[in-house]
Amino acid sequence: MLCNAPLEIGEHAVCHRCIADNHLFDAFQLQVANNPMERRLYGSCITAASSLMTYQQGEPSQRLIHDLKYNGKKRIAEFLGKAMAEKIAHSPRYADIDYVMPVPIHENKQRKRGYNQSELIAAVIANELHIPLVTDKLSRVSDNMAQASMSLEERQKTRIEFRLKDKRFFEGKKVLLIDDVFTTGTTVLNCVETFTHVKEINIVFYAAASPLGR
Repeated sequence: MLCNAPLEIGEHAVCHRCIADNHLFDAFQLQVANNPMERRLYGSCITAASSLMTYQQGEPSQRLIHDLKYNGKKRIAEFLGKAMAEKIAHSPRYADIDYVMPVPIHENKQRKRGYNQSELIAAVIANELHIPLVTDKLSRVSDNMAQASMSLEERQKTRIEFRLKDKRFFEGKKVLLIDDVFTTGTTVLNCVETFTHVKEINIVFYAAASPLGR
């Protein structure tokens, strides 16, 4: 999807050469402890946060996320999900996960788009890691305007409401929360705030891309 060359067996959406030439998965600074994402989420119930790619305007990372999110190219979710699953499987910080859960979007947006891109990615990860996927316990209540059209200041001030169903379901569990892009952390912080009163919950977070690694 980047160079328009035929894919080889075992390749998904993007060829191995484009991955290497564009250093697509080399966001090492976002895959170690105390990285910029974790510092942004400090004080929440999230114990680890990482990103597969560094999101940059005009670069392949932006193109992939944009095509998945707005152009209906769902097979990018398989490409990203498989790569994220491999990183997660080799990280001790992401061991012993009980559930994989995507950050939900509002039902109006999902109806208009036809899918939640984070859920598509999360489904691939859950399948690769053989971990149950949970999609019916958390919902997004507020239908805010797209954050991509907001300024940084507007994003940070935006309040996004989520609703958690069946808190006991998550008690004592380790949950892997998945999203497509992590920017200011507002969405994720508002999301995990709903878990504040869940006993002994451990949430770890993984995004497909984040600009914080630049």
